[in-house]
Amino acid sequence: MKINEVIALTGDKLTESIAENNDTGCSAEDLTKIVESHRANQWDEAVDGADYLTQLQEGKKPWQM
Repeated sequence: MKINEVIALTGDKLTESIAENNDTGCSAEDLTKIVESHRANQWDEAVDGADYLTQLQEGKKPWQM
């Protein structure tokens, strides 16, 4: 598959394409969400490691905020 074909894929087709050669240990569905978030530029502000650990120690789940 050519890179231009992958770029044009969305939804289930993108998930299927990712699953074909996925040896990352992450699910194809999760990787699809990452690709779609990146394409839509849906990223939160960066958090450094110390802040992340502080949030965890406070019982917060930063990935759900």
